[in-house]
Amino acid sequence: MTSRRIRLWLAAGLFVATAPLLAIGALTAWDSRGADKLVPECRGPRATDFSCLDRRYRALVRAAGVQAALADLRRQSQRSQAVRVTCHQLAHTIGRAAAERSPDPAAPFAQGDSSCEAGYYHGVVQAVAAKLGAQAFLDGLESTCASVRSGAARRLYVECVHGLGHGVMSVLGNRLYAALPACDRLPVRQDQHRCQSGVFMENIASDHGLTHSGTRYQSEDRPLYPCTDVATRYKWECYPQQATYAVRRLGDDYPSVFALCAGVKAPNDRRCYQGLGAAAADESTTDSLMLAGQIAEVAQLCRLGADREAVSNCIVGGVRGFSFYVGAASADRFCHFLEPALEHGCLREGKRYRRKLRLRPAAVEGAP
Repeated sequence: MTSRRIRLWLAAGLFVATAPLLAIGALTAWDSRGADKLVPECRGPRATDFSCLDRRYRALVRAAGVQAALADLRRQSQRSQAVRVTCHQLAHTIGRAAAERSPDPAAPFAQGDSSCEAGYYHGVVQAVAAKLGAQAFLDGLESTCASVRSGAARRLYVECVHGLGHGVMSVLGNRLYAALPACDRLPVRQDQHRCQSGVFMENIASDHGLTHSGTRYQSEDRPLYPCTDVATRYKWECYPQQATYAVRRLGDDYPSVFALCAGVKAPNDRRCYQGLGAAAADESTTDSLMLAGQIAEVAQLCRLGADREAVSNCIVGGVRGFSFYVGAASADRFCHFLEPALEHGCLREGKRYRRKLRLRPAAVEGAP
């Protein structure tokens, strides 16, 4: 979701490798029986047009199904920077298209996977919210993910509750200060936090022009707003999300974002640093780098922190990102790459995080 740089910060200096924008064809007829089955493939000036890409993946779900659409998205995100930088929101699109006729997330959840930061699941919940309407969705917020929780992997339930935040923002017209109290309706505090993180992620997506309505809750001059202004109980989930916005707004100037995080009052400064590590891991895993390059990039970016607290918390965000999207073995390799003073804490946090979410030892299915 950030405007990603294709860079490796290496010890010897800054290496820049710019990925080309690749054309994806013209117009493909997936089913010649009707014009409604035509799937636009965006190229030329339209290769960076989100509205064209959005239409493409909606049509592809109708023409070939969810798995075909997600597989195409993964494939194209490896070939095209334009698709790669909007991969999460395009996965939202596929999820919304899959669930447009479903009042419950369980069935469409079973069709999808965690491609592109699990955006598919968030889009499913948004579609359920749109179908129910604002009042019914908010009144039934607590029960929306119940069908996913029963018998599902813990990770899918977590994504569903996070998706509630996206859904709340959607039905409330991206009114952040109305959406956050809606998350307080959930009876479990941990679920309130997951919902809040979805609200703040949707706020960032809205600022990027990747939703159908914009946001009033971003500031070019204050990259960490609205975290600076929201109630204290919401700051914990705001800062990790907002750090990714700050990276984009400041042109991937990680030292400057580290400095911004250093000005945040404890304990939320740690969360800001963790957001930087997560942003670095996210960027590395979607930049088509080999694993060794991903590990080196995240480690070097985290070392840009000014002190041990900044570096170690950035590493926490990094190992969580590797654990979720690449898998335990790769996350452990990231930790082993670090100096001994950081390695032990990194391994401990990776194991704790995977145990908490009940992640499989292997890579998450469908992750980029």
